[in-house]
Amino acid sequence: MTKTPLANRMKKNELYVVITSANRETLEQSWIVYGDGAPRLYAKHALDRRILDDTPICTTWNSTLGRLWNGKGPVMVPVSMLMESPATIRRWADSQREVDPQVVIDYVNRVYPPESPDSDSVRSEIQDVAFNNRWWVEGHPQGTLSDLLQFLQSVQSECERFDDDNVIAEHEDELSSEAHDYFSSWDDFSEPDDDDPVTFGYRRANLDEDIDSVDLLYAALGGDVVVATLSALNAAG
Repeated sequence: MTKTPLANRMKKNELYVVITSANRETLEQSWIVYGDGAPRLYAKHALDRRILDDTPICTTWNSTLGRLWNGKGPVMVPVSMLMESPATIRRWADSQREVDPQVVIDYVNRVYPPESPDSDSVRSEIQDVAFNNRWWVEGHPQGTLSDLLQFLQSVQSECERFDDDNVIAEHEDELSSEAHDYFSSWDDFSEPDDDDPVTFGYRRANLDEDIDSVDLLYAALGGDVVVATLSALNAAG
């Protein structure tokens, strides 16, 4: 019996990634990626030759991990099944070749609709972003959410040059002024604690949270909002 071609088994308007392996202990997955590490996203109309026509599509983690652990991978899964935040998936857009980047943005906005500007979560993020980025506003009094997001993403990209267990203070001279400013805001260049020095992996978790917060506001309020006005905007609401 002839197996239905992969493209015919893919849903219209869904995006997919191809997972090649998964660690049994940590559940960390390996995907087919681009050179910058961003996963290659695929759609019904957008595949490449590396994806075999008999690649299975899994829609639950039980079936996905079962196949991978039994040597029956790689497998294709919907992006909507991933644990990554909307901000992370949106950041993958610029790397895409098979799928138009705008398709990725539209997909994220459809699957993860932006919060209402009046929602409690947005108001909470306004307060947090305004407070946590006061140091950035001092140097960028007219800086917008778009500017802040771009700044944080540039620091994130730079962090990828270092291993998670590298101590930040030991690489101070290798950092750009942007990364130096960000880590300085956390006082990461003071004398490192011998027992618990601050590493790139430790601080990257904070950076990812900062990006997700700004991205949520970007989606809800628009990128042109001046960060310095957030506190007043929240009070007015």
